[in-house]
Amino acid sequence: MSDELNDVVNHSIELIRAHGAIIIDPVNITGLDHVQMFNDLWFLFRDTFQEDIHNYLDQLTNTSIRSLMDIIEFNLNHTDQEFHPEFASDQRNFEICLNQTKLSSVDQKHLLNKTRQWGGELGIDKTLKQYDLDALIVADTLYALVMMASAAGYPLISVPMGYKQLNGQPFGLIIAGTSWSEPMLLRIAHGLEPVSRVRDQRRPPYAAP
Repeated sequence: MSDELNDVVNHSIELIRAHGAIIIDPVNITGLDHVQMFNDLWFLFRDTFQEDIHNYLDQLTNTSIRSLMDIIEFNLNHTDQEFHPEFASDQRNFEICLNQTKLSSVDQKHLLNKTRQWGGELGIDKTLKQYDLDALIVADTLYALVMMASAAGYPLISVPMGYKQLNGQPFGLIIAGTSWSEPMLLRIAHGLEPVSRVRDQRRPPYAAP
């Protein structure tokens, strides 16, 4: 995490503390360094992606694109639009999904249950209980926590915190909780936005008036 983002996160933590929250910092999130589980989750994602994208495309009526291969070919035929160098676009994940051997339903269910337990019971839930927390608050660059919540089916909410000085890219905080904790996460986010007043400081150039 850059010094700029680190300063913003620390400032946000102090804002939350100043408005009555009890902050435990730092916190070691259990399972965050479990490399094999991240690999399993990515494998599971790639295993189901092709079928999921086909099901989605079948519902569309305003496009001739009907498969993952169609998407890949469209991108190759429109490289000037789809492969902008500033965003380092490529199709590696699409191509991996296309060529990955399909799991059996038994193996898929086993992997799904294993990653769900890792992200939930043995990950987010264990951390919340260990430190007696209501929620976890991290910088939105901590993608590992996003993957853990995704694996468990747990909610996240993002709160804007500012824009990078270098390129104006927005960044923020992610607030994560256990299952069915959406009302609490919304209350935390709702309490943080008025005191941070990020939206009053600057509007992105592409925002609607």
